[in-house]
Amino acid sequence: KKSSTYHYLTHGLRIKDSVRDAFMRKTLCTLLGVSEDEPLPPPSAGNGTMGSRMPHVFVVTAQRSERDGSWQPFLLTNYPRPLAAEGGRFRGPSAHDWSVREMVMATSSAPTYFSPVEHGGRVYVD
Repeated sequence: KKSSTYHYLTHGLRIKDSVRDAFMRKTLCTLLGVSEDEPLPPPSAGNGTMGSRMPHVFVVTAQRSERDGSWQPFLLTNYPRPLAAEGGRFRGPSAHDWSVREMVMATSSAPTYFSPVEHGGRVYVD
């Protein structure tokens, strides 16, 4: 029988998706100031611009390349970035149509602990 240290080093320690989802819900409820028994509030109607109720949020995750299977940086935002299309500073692959919850899941999906996140037929980890 192999030692638990050997097993951990070769297989990692995976947290079940059901445990992760419960943890994420508890954390979101705490951050939003609502009870875990209440439904989560709907997303803010703000659009991320000055004076709106929703702040700009961005995270970086890794997207699996369909070409060679390598992992490439992928920028996620909750706001459009028109300057990126016009030659702005970060012109790499990105998306702005994900919910903040989906963004948090993608940037938290460390393969040793959590399952990769699938979105739009693509796979993301961090």
